Amino acid sequence: MADTTIMIVDDDVELRNIVGLILRKADYHVIEAVDGREAIALLSASPEGAISTILVDLQMPNVNGAELIRHLKAHYPSVPFIVLTAERDFLLTEILAKEGVCDYLIKPISKEKLLESVRVAVRLHRLRKDQSPRS
Repeated sequence: MADTTIMIVDDDVELRNIVGLILRKADYHVIEAVDGREAIALLSASPEGAISTILVDLQMPNVNGAELIRHLKAHYPSVPFIVLTAERDFLLTEILAKEGVCDYLIKPISKEKLLESVRVAVRLHRLRKDQSPRS
C-alpha cells in the first residue's frame, strides 16, 4: 500500500498528525494540506491519479471543505473523498451524499472506522481508474 497516497486536508495540525500516523502505520503514503487552497495546489502539482483518496475537513479557512469538494468533483472525478467533521447533522449528511462523498466521519474518529473508510475509498478509486477511458 506504500504506493497508495492519501491526502489529509484539515487546519487542525493535531488531527492531521494523528490521522497521518494511523495511515502511515497502515503503510499508506500521506500528504497533508492545511486548507482547500493548499490541497488544490498539491493536487495540481501531482501526476494524474497519484492521489487515491482525500480526507476533507468541512470547517477550514480560505477554501473550505464544501468548496474543495465541488472543485474535486469538477477536476478530479475519480478521486473519492471522505469528510471529517465534528457536526452530527442529518441534513448535512444528506447534502454530502448528494455531493458524492464516499464517507462521513465524525470527530473524534476511531482508528478502525478510519482505516475501513480509507480501504473502501481506495478500492473505489482503483475501480474508477480501471473504468476510465485511456488517453
